[in-house]
Amino acid sequence: MQVYSTNIVWAVAPGGRRIAGQAARSAGLQIITLNPAGVQATPQVMVPIPGSITSLSFSPDGLSLSAVIGLR
Repeated sequence: MQVYSTNIVWAVAPGGRRIAGQAARSAGLQIITLNPAGVQATPQVMVPIPGSITSLSFSPDGLSLSAVIGLR
């Protein structure tokens, strides 16, 4: 399994079907599109770095997802 970036924050775009993630500039940019069933549809490649997810949480309104990936 590849883990990407050191800090990724996702926000749901209008329509609730897209999640865009912007990583640290050194790791590049990743855009993930989800279909209505929540299945990843069109992943874009970004540069992987070693690490592990240390935090994963939704906003109170459920419209955004934040993941913090910490280096070991």
